[in-house]
Amino acid sequence: MKLRKAFIPILLAFLVLAQAVCPVCAAATAEEWNAYNSLLVTVSVGSDRSFATGDFPEVTCKAVTVAGKKTEGGKILYDLILTTEEATAAELEEAAEALGKNALVVSAGRNELADLQSEILLNRDSLTLYIGQSAEVFAEKLFFYNASFECSGVAITVDTKVFDPEKADKGGFDVDIRAGDTDGEYLVVPNSKSFDGRKSVEAVNHFLGLKGVKGAEVSRTYLPAGEIPGEEWSISGDAATMTLSGGERIMEDVFSGGVLVGQTATVKAVKKGKATLTLYRSNTDASATAICSVEVREKGDFNGDGSVDNLDAANILKYDAGLVEMKQNIADGCDFNGDGATDNLDATLILRHDAGL
Repeated sequence: MKLRKAFIPILLAFLVLAQAVCPVCAAATAEEWNAYNSLLVTVSVGSDRSFATGDFPEVTCKAVTVAGKKTEGGKILYDLILTTEEATAAELEEAAEALGKNALVVSAGRNELADLQSEILLNRDSLTLYIGQSAEVFAEKLFFYNASFECSGVAITVDTKVFDPEKADKGGFDVDIRAGDTDGEYLVVPNSKSFDGRKSVEAVNHFLGLKGVKGAEVSRTYLPAGEIPGEEWSISGDAATMTLSGGERIMEDVFSGGVLVGQTATVKAVKKGKATLTLYRSNTDASATAICSVEVREKGDFNGDGSVDNLDAANILKYDAGLVEMKQNIADGCDFNGDGATDNLDATLILRHDAGL
């Protein structure tokens, strides 16, 4: 009994060590990754090794999952999925740029094995305007993904003296193992339906764990390009109007005159209320939509409660005394008498207005 108890810590220590030295094991315990909490990086090393979160101090790395392995030019290249903090497309691209400075990293980018959704980043996602004011809205950045490829299986390279495709453990995957064009190369093809990115990574890790398998990576079939890129702007309601300007003509057409992209929408406030400005972009790979909410206030409505009253007058007096800050467009919108300054005269006029004088 004492010997058995003494053996338990040794066994636990062995299991921990086995987890640390197995580059495939990390995938089994990794946190769930998706398009907004992970990055796909390729690293180059001189020999087989495992990877830990501490290898990538440039980002907040919670887990490392092996997504591919191959030998090239005497080096071993690993594709790794780094699970990070949930972030926007822009933040993830900044993180990928930071990872590029890591000595191990050959390339880094968004995790395209996840179901990436295309996005448009507008220069503003909301507007507060006073009647008569205008503001410009445009796309600062476009993130287009999706539909450029589909996962068609897993490509593996093997030691033909050790690996037997007829007897290989398929790990419960409904697949067929077919010989490739080169000796020692096989393609693991799903029989029933195509693998998605997650299932492909699971299959990569399974086959990397088999005896005689030297490398495995997701096999991709690239899809043909789709429609010509274009964009459509629209605005809802009658609180504001929209006019378009600028843009780049990307296709000449004798009927339509061409397709414009990269236009700027000038939104003008017309009457008190709300509106929604929408930009829809279509692309050869994917489409995306972005919206900017618009609130139109009546002149003098400092706090945006829909009324011009003593509360607004009190805030304007505080602003005039330097006690509160005010955005320029709000200051302009509270210039009740239109003399170019927002001060106690405007507060006085608003008090008279509130009193019905």
